[in-house]
Amino acid sequence: MCSSKTDHPGELAFNFATLHDLEQLVEHPTHIPDRLGDTPNILDLFLISNPSAYGVTLSSPLGSTDHNVISVSCPISPISSQDPPKWRCLWHFVHASWAT
Repeated sequence: MCSSKTDHPGELAFNFATLHDLEQLVEHPTHIPDRLGDTPNILDLFLISNPSAYGVTLSSPLGSTDHNVISVSCPISPISSQDPPKWRCLWHFVHASWAT
């Protein structure tokens, strides 16, 4: 995330990631140069706090874009079910027939 050409917004992003202990998940260039003299670089960020739990795959660009497609897989487990609702008996004394 840090290079010799980092602009002010890039510095802010770097500081934010550092402050919140985030790591860049993508480690390979995502931008395909379309002009002579340009070099491949990582322009697309995927910041995460636990990179070992995720997998990333880069695929060829779709259509006419000059960015690789980033696919991220993450482990998702179902939310544990809560206890089933319990039936209870409520007496409505206000509506009771006290005359009988």
